Amino acid sequence: MPAFLWVVIGTVFFAGVHDSAAIWASVRHKARSIGALTGDVVGARARSLFMVVIFLVLLMVNAVFAVVIASLLVNNPSAVLPAWGAIVVALIIGQMIYRWRISLLAVSVIGVVALYALIGIGPSVPVTLPESVAGLPPNSQWIILLFLYAAIASLLPVWVLLQPP
Repeated sequence: MPAFLWVVIGTVFFAGVHDSAAIWASVRHKARSIGALTGDVVGARARSLFMVVIFLVLLMVNAVFAVVIASLLVNNPSAVLPAWGAIVVALIIGQMIYRWRISLLAVSVIGVVALYALIGIGPSVPVTLPESVAGLPPNSQWIILLFLYAAIASLLPVWVLLQPP
């Protein structure tokens, strides 16, 4: 119960307030990032240090997510197809809405059916990685694949993965 309360209260009062303040500051200063604003408020050296800290924190968060997701994918091979397939479904749905101009209702139904189909097919097509590739166990292989995906996704324009034009 204490952990549950900490997550709920922490999310609402700490993360929510932090995110609201960051958005407020960014909007107030012509949509600049908090890192960029640090240079104006504190100084160039503080900005550089703050950007390094932001990079390291994001690296740690990504590493934790990668380890957790890699463990999930190794322990539940039936989750691999639905997890990676959701990315493909999202890309196709974006194209259907914004490029092919298909109605939102039809696209929503198609998307939900596709996602449930992937969940249904997952146990029939479990995906496992080899026991060792270049001396790396499956967990490490998944971590590398997840970081490769993150690197590619970070280089793509926002509209490709999040909201096509």
